Amino acid sequence: MSALRRVPLWRVLRSREQFGRPDLPLLTVISREGVRIRDLDDGRAPSEDLSGYRVVEAGDLVVNKLWARFGAYGVAECHGIISPAYWVLRIAEDLIVPRYLHHLLQSAPFRGEIWRRSKDLPPNGFDLAWSQFRTIKVPLPPIDAQQETIHFLDRECARIAGLQAELRTQQQLLADELTSELDERISALDAPIRPLHTMVDPYRRIMYGIVLPGEPADEGVLLVKGGNVERNALRAVDLVCVSSDIESRYERSRVQAGDLLMTIRGSFGAVAQVPAEIAGANITQDTARIAPAVGVNARFLYHVLRTPSVQAQIERAATGAGVRGINIWALKRIMLPAPDLDMQGSLAVRFDRHERRAQEMGKAIAGLLATLDEYRDALINEAVTGKLDVFDLSGAERGDARDASRQGGQPKALAS
Repeated sequence: MSALRRVPLWRVLRSREQFGRPDLPLLTVISREGVRIRDLDDGRAPSEDLSGYRVVEAGDLVVNKLWARFGAYGVAECHGIISPAYWVLRIAEDLIVPRYLHHLLQSAPFRGEIWRRSKDLPPNGFDLAWSQFRTIKVPLPPIDAQQETIHFLDRECARIAGLQAELRTQQQLLADELTSELDERISALDAPIRPLHTMVDPYRRIMYGIVLPGEPADEGVLLVKGGNVERNALRAVDLVCVSSDIESRYERSRVQAGDLLMTIRGSFGAVAQVPAEIAGANITQDTARIAPAVGVNARFLYHVLRTPSVQAQIERAATGAGVRGINIWALKRIMLPAPDLDMQGSLAVRFDRHERRAQEMGKAIAGLLATLDEYRDALINEAVTGKLDVFDLSGAERGDARDASRQGGQPKALAS
């Protein structure tokens, strides 16, 4: 077989310079997923004037040049508008089928090439120059071969996505089961109800962070930001180190092992416990430190703060027209059950056991999801590079379908 013809992207792409359609739906690009209608409840307000947004037609390639190295590009399947910071590119469909180009650019070799050509913009920015993107060469098999590849990959990727959706449903069911168990047990307690501030160390109190993230440093003080606090976990790997001169000025916002942290702005209400390895870190303004008092089991308090009934109180107490949050006075008045210390310890042990079981099963599901991601990536890579003969596979499936129709049955599925 002769080698496939390869052409630079500029041969098959042209910029779409259309504006002035604020009536169209807003679009966004999600890494590795592609172009989607934007969720306007995501906390990011769009521009008030949308007349300068770029028009996107179904079949256009849309690229977020600042996040392209993470796969933030794809072919649109719907009509809409997107920020002028994105590239909107018409595809020469007589040379390359848009959906084929979508799969091609999502394959490992081309993701790697886009990563290589992207420029780092410290501390956290990236940029893909048009002069670099336009010269990436892509193979151009015959149109019928492209169509066959699309048919095969769309079907197999949909099958993989279906399996992943089922696994994520199981993940959510596990989380819901744990939450339901927590709420039922806490609601059934015959215990006095007290405001949160009475269960906190009176010498350390509930403290909001007052440290602004500074320039990252090789040595100094760790900062815990709201983004580090996820539901039920503290992502210590993402902590930022800043100059140690903040330590003396912001002593009050330091944390100790066993303290609880809660996000208080934006995506508020997430709770995590401080591990020993980051004791002494500081917290920023979007995080509250809750130091349990003597006579209060920290793990019990951690679990209670996560229950739906308490989270509902936090939600009701939140204020703000744009970025919502909960102020310190409202947080202090959140009402919690306060059983005796023995009961707190018993419940904490029970809830910890349930949480560990859910986490173990969650990790197993996450492993399966990652394996399916790897399988999908390998499938795309081999199909678009010609290592996998999709004609043989699709032809065999069509033959199965014909045989099945004669027998009134169903075609055999490809092996998963």
